[in-house]
Amino acid sequence: MYQVDVTIASIVHSYACEVLYTGIHGSEGLMKMVNLIKDNLGKKEKINFMPMQPGDVPESFADIQKTTKMLGYKPTVNINEGIARFVEWFTSYTNHKM
Repeated sequence: MYQVDVTIASIVHSYACEVLYTGIHGSEGLMKMVNLIKDNLGKKEKINFMPMQPGDVPESFADIQKTTKMLGYKPTVNINEGIARFVEWFTSYTNHKM
């Protein structure tokens, strides 16, 4: 089930005032995501590490048990494939390479 499928399923079921999380039912490291984006863009830029900023969280976790139970949601795209697809879409949408 893709993100769009779970969005449509939540609309079809018309659950009132429910918070339903999507994701991989776990946590991925920020640096993994940053490096995947850099790799998919073919970039080698140096990262400027800064202290935690207002609103930053030390860790997040997508608990999708409720979404799986209510909508049958099961992620089918891992982070590597998802970032690659996003970068491909973004660069074609913005009509340029970053």
